[in-house]
Amino acid sequence: MATKKRKNDPRSVDGVGRLVIPVEMRSRLGLTEGSEVEFQLDGQRIIIQKYNPGCIFCDRMGDYIVYSGKRVCKYCLDELQQMK
Repeated sequence: MATKKRKNDPRSVDGVGRLVIPVEMRSRLGLTEGSEVEFQLDGQRIIIQKYNPGCIFCDRMGDYIVYSGKRVCKYCLDELQQMK
C-alpha cells in the first residue's frame, strides 16, 4: 500500500519538468485545471504564483510598472506617492 504524501514532503520533477502541486495548496489559491501560474527566481528559490495580469492593489489592467516583481498601475502609484 502506497503511503500518502504530506504537503511538505519533497516532490520529484518528471522527465519533462512537471511536478505536482499539493491539492491543499491548489485549493487555497483557487487553482483548477487550466489555471495559469507564473514563475520567478528568487536566489535559489522558484516562486510559483497564480497569474494575475493586473495591478497588485486594484486589479486594473494595462498601464502599470513592475516594482519588485509586482505590477502597480499608475493610479495606485500616484496614491502611494501622495502618502509620503
